[in-house]
Amino acid sequence: MAKFYTEEEINFLKEFGPKFGPKICADKLGRGLEGVKSKFYKLNIPISGGNVSKEEIETLIFTSTYINLAIEFTNHQNPKELAYWLGFFWADGYIRKDSELVIEISEEDGIVLEPIFKRLASFKIYKRIREGRKPQMSFYYRDKNIAQVLKSLGKYSNSVESHEKILQYIPEKYRNYFIRGLIDGDGSFYTDSKHVQFSIYNGINYDWEYLKNYFNNVYNLNCSINKIETNSGNSSSLRASGKYNIMDFIKQLYKIKDGIWLSRKYAKCEYILNLNRNNENSNGFYFENEV
Repeated sequence: MAKFYTEEEINFLKEFGPKFGPKICADKLGRGLEGVKSKFYKLNIPISGGNVSKEEIETLIFTSTYINLAIEFTNHQNPKELAYWLGFFWADGYIRKDSELVIEISEEDGIVLEPIFKRLASFKIYKRIREGRKPQMSFYYRDKNIAQVLKSLGKYSNSVESHEKILQYIPEKYRNYFIRGLIDGDGSFYTDSKHVQFSIYNGINYDWEYLKNYFNNVYNLNCSINKIETNSGNSSSLRASGKYNIMDFIKQLYKIKDGIWLSRKYAKCEYILNLNRNNENSNGFYFENEV
């Protein structure tokens, strides 16, 4: 059960709390009595309760549609989506000091990814508009234990740790989805009539070595590590070039067409695969890595 009270739980307390009291409500919610009493006070619900029969207590049932986030693959109902979310979180997510997991992206992308993420957990979702920026959409989930698990696998606020722990944690048959998520979060493609390039970006001191070897060993894609230092900021990237090498990489990555991807990034990959069919009549097309 989530540590914070869900909207379903609050509505249950408002409706049944005055009649059944905190003890019965706590039993039905599977929560501690003192915590429920505290919530009664906050919601201005009297804790005395009313006269209820044994039959009424037995028939009172709380049914929740809340989904807890689980970081495990053995019994997970949606392991592909979990691996994809982990990849996207490694690219674009962060853990706040209060153990809340946050992914902030454009609303355009968020609407596409929302159905995938909702299969995993009951994320809190907020939208906001700031002057001069695209509308944003944020996914939040707070759980101290989950946050500790992710940190133990190498996810930090300013991570320079390699992808080794998380990729070894994910079963081999689902690792493709982690890479999809990683690319959808931090990856970009560049192509014109003669060249095709692929890059993933992060901080200047990021440890790319394990991922570089992983791409080489699993996808036969040779990558180089590049550091970029400019007046506006420093970064590093893992980069590969060569049209046919990247085409082969895309074919392996999307061998199973199941819709677990960010549609605009997938469309870019489809464009690259169609270059030969179009007789390479391209006037140049740059696919930007948008936040």
